[in-house]
Amino acid sequence: MKLNISFIKLFTKFVIKFTKPKKWRTRKYTEYEYIKELVKFVKCGVYWRRYNRKINGRVLNNKHHEYIKLGIYKAFYKQLLEKYFKNNKTTKLKYQSIDTSFVPNKYGVKISKRNKYYKNKKGIKISTIVDKYGIPISIFLIGAHRNDSITVNDTIMRMLIKTDTKKYKNHNRFKQYFLADKGYDTKSVRDILKKKHYISIIAHNKRNTKNTNKIYKLTQIEKIKYKKRIIVENYFGWLKIYPKMSYFYEKTIYSFENLVYFISAILLFNREF
Repeated sequence: MKLNISFIKLFTKFVIKFTKPKKWRTRKYTEYEYIKELVKFVKCGVYWRRYNRKINGRVLNNKHHEYIKLGIYKAFYKQLLEKYFKNNKTTKLKYQSIDTSFVPNKYGVKISKRNKYYKNKKGIKISTIVDKYGIPISIFLIGAHRNDSITVNDTIMRMLIKTDTKKYKNHNRFKQYFLADKGYDTKSVRDILKKKHYISIIAHNKRNTKNTNKIYKLTQIEKIKYKKRIIVENYFGWLKIYPKMSYFYEKTIYSFENLVYFISAILLFNREF
């Protein structure tokens, strides 16, 4: 993967403007050099101490945590989202899809729980909601032992933009659909989505219904719309092209979460800017 110099320059400008560093402060490396190394770091599957290039991994990790404390990664991604949604916002939000992706634990020590569906391995889950084109508008990290359906409300509450779902609920052209697989097929999830003014299209889970006569089947139109849910799987595929997302190496959940924001910003910039 080639380095995107335009992205590095844009992120550097944002960091300098966001932090407003004092002129008298001396540093061995510039912000541009730190960010360039961070981009290189997320493209390799090693933990911080093993990274030994221009900037030592421990020094780079300190800079990473400095950015986390200041909230730079999330703020930068939010700024990119606002630019992205300046045009055709209603079209992009017409179909919103949710899903989770399991990330096995490698060296992480916190929030790492066992998942019975992945050979009882320890790890975490990335719960995300994406728009029609696979751009994440909400990112939420949870323990791997938690059921997908439990995380819906928390993931919606972490939306980075205003979806104005209530405003368009009766508008045939711009009303918003919420797509989810059978793991989210519960009455509580459907009630939450109804209160949020979404039109939910969720695949039926046969295990939840003992009476086969009550099994709900999607209509032909719903089946066509439900196929658009694959875009959230595509997002996880794009995310895990970066080796740092394939395993949970970090010691804290916040460190990994901010790396998700950082890589999502790279993906969004490469696609739209």
